Amino acid sequence: MTYFEDLTPYRYWPNSTETAVNIGWLGSGEPFPTGDVPAEVVPALLRLVAKGPVNLTRGFHKCEFCAEPPYPVLMHLGEQEIALGNGEVRVTGENGTVYAAPTLLPHYIQAHRYQPPSRSPTPSSPYHQPESAPVTRTLKVSQGVRSQPRRGRVPRPSARLRQTMQGRAR
Repeated sequence: MTYFEDLTPYRYWPNSTETAVNIGWLGSGEPFPTGDVPAEVVPALLRLVAKGPVNLTRGFHKCEFCAEPPYPVLMHLGEQEIALGNGEVRVTGENGTVYAAPTLLPHYIQAHRYQPPSRSPTPSSPYHQPESAPVTRTLKVSQGVRSQPRRGRVPRPSARLRQTMQGRAR
């Protein structure tokens, strides 16, 4: 995956006109902060991914940090299985800053303990809030912030197709 330092201007799509800030664009060989993240964050991010990612790609990125990365990376939200690594999500912080993140972000947090930036000295982060302010209140999809129109959802691969893809990935 393409690496971008946290809180730098979003530049993944070259012709993008949106003003967003990068969060969670991790790459192998690049250090990233680790630590505890409130339990509500991963389910809230998975709901965003399930609701509809933006800037979908034709394939899936593998996790560069897993010893034997699944393809695609799958996570569960209740009974729903969600494929990650084929698009982006947008989150608007309390101060109106739009954060752009790859859909692999919930996996990075849960499996690799990635810790998104804290509130200070940087702009307000949608991930870290005081305990009195639930994270899920600030995790919301940005309305009208898409650098490209969504062309449709990429269907989740069938169990047979996932087995085939995993066999080829090895």
